Amino acid sequence: MSVFLLYARRLLKRPFALLVAVVMPLVLVQGVVLQYENATKLTVAVSVPDPTFARFVEGRLDAAGVEHTTVAVADRSSAAGVLVAVDGTPAEVAGHPDALDAHVDQGSVSANGVLLATRLDSIVSTLAYLAGTTHTAQGLERALDRYDAAPAPVRTSTQVLGNPQRTVLQSSFNMIVFVMLLLTMSNILVFLKDKQMTTTQRILVATRSTLTYYLQLVALFALVAVAEFLLMVAAMRWVFHVPVGLSPGRGALLVLAYALFNVVAISVGLLLVSRTEKESVGRLLVTAVTLPAAMLGGALWPLTIMPTWMQQVAQVLPTTWVTQLNGTLFSGFTPPTWDLVRPLLLLGVLAVVLFTALSRLPSERV
Repeated sequence: MSVFLLYARRLLKRPFALLVAVVMPLVLVQGVVLQYENATKLTVAVSVPDPTFARFVEGRLDAAGVEHTTVAVADRSSAAGVLVAVDGTPAEVAGHPDALDAHVDQGSVSANGVLLATRLDSIVSTLAYLAGTTHTAQGLERALDRYDAAPAPVRTSTQVLGNPQRTVLQSSFNMIVFVMLLLTMSNILVFLKDKQMTTTQRILVATRSTLTYYLQLVALFALVAVAEFLLMVAAMRWVFHVPVGLSPGRGALLVLAYALFNVVAISVGLLLVSRTEKESVGRLLVTAVTLPAAMLGGALWPLTIMPTWMQQVAQVLPTTWVTQLNGTLFSGFTPPTWDLVRPLLLLGVLAVVLFTALSRLPSERV
């Protein structure tokens, strides 16, 4: 009897399983991508009524490669992102820099917003300086033109070290760890019901051995892990347009890690099934295992924001091993070989230990 095909058909017939396996990863990753884009792509609004000052401010922004939009004075309060506002005319401020009303407002506080606002403050400071060193409107206009035409005394360039997409990729694939864990652990309720209805015992009778039964189940959930991983890679590449940037070798390492993680998850689930026959207890066990493993293992948020003692506890969790591997592979740097091998070894050893424990269970507890 093919246990693999039997449970594969049953998984495909479960709407919840399909929802978790297909829709949930895409929805979660879309949220990660949108949050990342909102945090890194800031909007700069320019509200400068005077055309001379407006031309100067917009020219400085264009030279810096900063995207911007024009906002009317009446709409300043509703402007999103960073607002650059300059009031006054060359005739009013020439020789009187205190008459220049120029400021940079930041709508929401973020690291990128603070850095950008600091750069924009330099534009405002330049206007005030030139206004203080000239005495007529024509002189100020000529000074602004000379400033625009003059080459920058210091040239700077920005270079991102490592993978510029590291944050969004690591967060997205960490979400897949959570989805895999949730899907696999929720499926243990299927096995619990089979145990209650003695379906499992009938399957075992038609199967050559308990070992064969477990081998086919493990193979099924390893295949599910690979399918979810490939779905994620396809979504990142063609739906969200975020390049994964993994070589075939590193991609194979990650596929192996996810397959081993799913083997560990289903093994833990089957061991939980062996401890009870009540569905209510099974649901409680699923919650007690899934949420702490996801939260402490870095699948829902970075380990670094947790207290030190929690970070230490997390080091023994298989979810941590996979999320750390995600961080290593998506960093954009060449990591030490041990950083790549260690998570796979830990997952492999734990899978063997759990599978050995499963194979020693009496058939009546399966």
